Amino acid sequence: MKNIRTNLNLYKSFVEIYETKNYSVAASNLKLTQPTMSYNIRELEKQLKVRLFNTNSRGVEPTKYAEELYPLVRKAFTHLLTAEDTILDFNEKSQGVVHLSISLYYMPQIVGQMVSNFNQAYKNVKFEIAMTNTAAGNEALERHESDIFMYAYTKEEAYNKHEYTVINIMELENRFFASADFLKANNLGTTITKEQLLSSPVMTVTSIYPMHGELEKLGIKNPLVETNSTQMLINLASNNMGIIFGPDKYVATGLVKLDVKDIQTPKCRIAVKYNNSIANKAGIAFIEHIVNLFCRRQDNA
Repeated sequence: MKNIRTNLNLYKSFVEIYETKNYSVAASNLKLTQPTMSYNIRELEKQLKVRLFNTNSRGVEPTKYAEELYPLVRKAFTHLLTAEDTILDFNEKSQGVVHLSISLYYMPQIVGQMVSNFNQAYKNVKFEIAMTNTAAGNEALERHESDIFMYAYTKEEAYNKHEYTVINIMELENRFFASADFLKANNLGTTITKEQLLSSPVMTVTSIYPMHGELEKLGIKNPLVETNSTQMLINLASNNMGIIFGPDKYVATGLVKLDVKDIQTPKCRIAVKYNNSIANKAGIAFIEHIVNLFCRRQDNA
């Protein structure tokens, strides 16, 4: 590689000022003096032959050039950090950090079991787990901020097979649930009609979940509560607020399973998705663990 002019310190100063919009705060964060920060920005502007920031009474404002430059530099730093982590932290499968993103649809209950099982074999591996939605999870994977994305879906998504591997690990049966006290108070049995369901207070996940659209197709278009927390739905149902919907295996056992006549409840699938260029050995070991666990379940079925 020839003609490299890049001084990473200049770009670190640029990113910090862009994100903080304040020279003093940026200097403090990088443990530099304010004159040094100003010098770094002037040098970078000189090198790029553009003005990056304007200073006025409202503070520091990025120019259009800074707006164009920032996402590129931030992405480059993410790749550099990934490379450093690969060398420093992931020399052995038994060490390092797994950066895991999970979608919110009952995934904490599912992933909790997998991580706990993996920890028995790899006690020194740490996990950084981000709760997110499908769109944000895919973006984190694309930016290499996550090693692995685990999510629930109702329909196959389009993805670049050359960049990513997607492994379907399970299919979940979904049911409607309510508390025994709610059913008693509303003169409902464990088998109800679609009309009774639609006339009852129903609580659902928000539109960030693929399952939200499936419930709308059943006629549930004006729920009493919408939330991005499936645990909140369980808590509300346990407090006799109404009927909720979720996977048979992962909804609180204290609730009553309902059969709804004339309704075919939509299923969902759980998948693991990762970038084919993943270099994190701890992450690779976790993927292998999930695949082996899934295969054992399939063999024993």
